[in-house]
Amino acid sequence: MATEDSPARRRGEAYLVEYCPGSAPKCSLAWARAAVAVYRHGNHQVDLFAWADKGAPLPPSGISRGFRTRFWKIGDLDFAAVSDIDVAEFRKFTDLAQAQRE
Repeated sequence: MATEDSPARRRGEAYLVEYCPGSAPKCSLAWARAAVAVYRHGNHQVDLFAWADKGAPLPPSGISRGFRTRFWKIGDLDFAAVSDIDVAEFRKFTDLAQAQRE
Protein backbone atom coordinates (compact mmCIF):
# COMPACT_ATOMS: atom_id res chain seq x y z
CA MET A 1 0.00 0.00 0.00
CA ALA A 2 1.17 3.57 -0.43
CA THR A 3 3.68 4.74 2.13
CA GLU A 4 2.75 7.56 4.49
CA ASP A 5 4.91 10.14 2.69
CA SER A 6 4.31 8.99 -0.89
CA PRO A 7 2.88 11.36 -3.52
CA ALA A 8 -0.09 9.01 -3.96
CA ARG A 9 -0.89 9.26 -0.24
CA ARG A 10 -0.66 13.06 -0.31
CA ARG A 11 -3.15 13.12 -3.21
CA GLY A 12 -5.60 10.97 -1.24
CA GLU A 13 -5.16 7.85 -3.33
CA ALA A 14 -3.18 4.68 -3.04
CA TYR A 15 -2.23 1.70 -5.10
CA LEU A 16 -3.00 -1.55 -3.36
CA VAL A 17 -0.40 -4.17 -4.07
CA GLU A 18 0.02 -7.79 -3.04
CA TYR A 19 -1.58 -8.54 0.30
CA CYS A 20 -1.86 -11.89 1.98
CA PRO A 21 -2.54 -12.31 5.68
CA GLY A 22 -0.62 -15.03 7.45
CA SER A 23 -0.38 -18.25 5.48
CA ALA A 24 -3.29 -17.55 3.12
CA PRO A 25 -2.81 -18.61 -0.49
CA LYS A 26 -1.20 -15.90 -2.59
CA CYS A 27 -3.70 -13.17 -3.39
CA SER A 28 -3.29 -9.82 -5.04
CA LEU A 29 -5.01 -6.51 -5.48
CA ALA A 30 -2.17 -5.35 -7.69
CA TRP A 31 -2.44 -1.86 -9.11
CA ALA A 32 -6.03 -1.20 -8.14
CA ARG A 33 -6.34 2.58 -7.92
CA ALA A 34 -7.99 3.42 -4.63
CA ALA A 35 -9.09 6.43 -2.63
CA VAL A 36 -7.90 6.47 0.98
CA ALA A 37 -9.21 8.30 4.03
CA VAL A 38 -6.92 8.42 7.06
CA TYR A 39 -8.50 8.62 10.50
CA ARG A 40 -6.61 9.35 13.73
CA HIS A 41 -7.40 7.32 16.84
CA GLY A 42 -5.18 8.39 19.74
CA ASN A 43 -1.60 7.64 18.71
CA HIS A 44 -2.80 5.34 15.94
CA GLN A 45 -4.40 5.75 12.56
CA VAL A 46 -6.96 3.78 10.57
CA ASP A 47 -6.66 3.79 6.79
CA LEU A 48 -9.91 3.21 4.90
CA PHE A 49 -9.44 2.34 1.22
CA ALA A 50 -12.17 2.27 -1.44
CA TRP A 51 -11.88 1.18 -5.07
CA ALA A 52 -14.09 0.07 -7.95
CA ASP A 53 -15.20 -3.56 -7.65
CA LYS A 54 -13.99 -5.63 -10.58
CA GLY A 55 -15.71 -8.84 -9.48
CA ALA A 56 -12.61 -10.44 -7.96
CA PRO A 57 -12.85 -12.06 -4.53
CA LEU A 58 -11.36 -10.05 -1.69
CA PRO A 59 -8.66 -11.40 0.60
CA PRO A 60 -9.80 -12.69 3.99
CA SER A 61 -9.70 -10.28 6.90
CA GLY A 62 -6.96 -10.92 9.42
CA ILE A 63 -3.67 -9.67 10.81
CA SER A 64 -0.52 -9.14 8.77
CA ARG A 65 2.73 -7.67 10.07
CA GLY A 66 0.95 -6.38 13.17
CA PHE A 67 -1.86 -4.65 11.26
CA ARG A 68 -5.49 -5.68 11.37
CA THR A 69 -7.25 -5.79 8.01
CA ARG A 70 -10.87 -6.10 7.05
CA PHE A 71 -12.30 -6.22 3.52
CA TRP A 72 -15.88 -5.84 2.31
CA LYS A 73 -18.01 -4.90 -0.70
CA ILE A 74 -20.88 -2.46 -0.91
CA GLY A 75 -22.55 -2.13 -4.28
CA ASP A 76 -19.91 -1.48 -6.94
CA LEU A 77 -17.17 -0.56 -4.43
CA ASP A 78 -14.67 -2.64 -2.47
CA PHE A 79 -13.32 -1.45 0.87
CA ALA A 80 -10.36 -2.26 3.09
CA ALA A 81 -9.61 -0.96 6.56
CA VAL A 82 -6.07 -1.28 7.93
CA SER A 83 -4.83 -0.37 11.40
CA ASP A 84 -2.86 -1.49 14.44
CA ILE A 85 -5.55 -0.42 16.96
CA ASP A 86 -6.95 -3.05 19.33
CA VAL A 87 -9.48 -5.56 18.06
CA ALA A 88 -12.55 -4.04 19.78
CA GLU A 89 -11.87 -0.54 18.45
CA PHE A 90 -11.10 -1.89 14.98
CA ARG A 91 -14.35 -3.86 14.91
CA LYS A 92 -16.29 -0.78 16.05
CA PHE A 93 -14.71 1.37 13.33
CA THR A 94 -15.26 -1.16 10.54
CA ASP A 95 -18.84 -1.88 11.65
CA LEU A 96 -19.59 1.86 11.48
CA ALA A 97 -17.87 2.18 8.10
CA GLN A 98 -19.85 -0.76 6.70
CA ALA A 99 -23.13 0.72 7.94
CA GLN A 100 -22.63 3.95 5.97
CA ARG A 101 -24.53 4.35 2.74
CA GLU A 102 -23.59 7.26 0.47
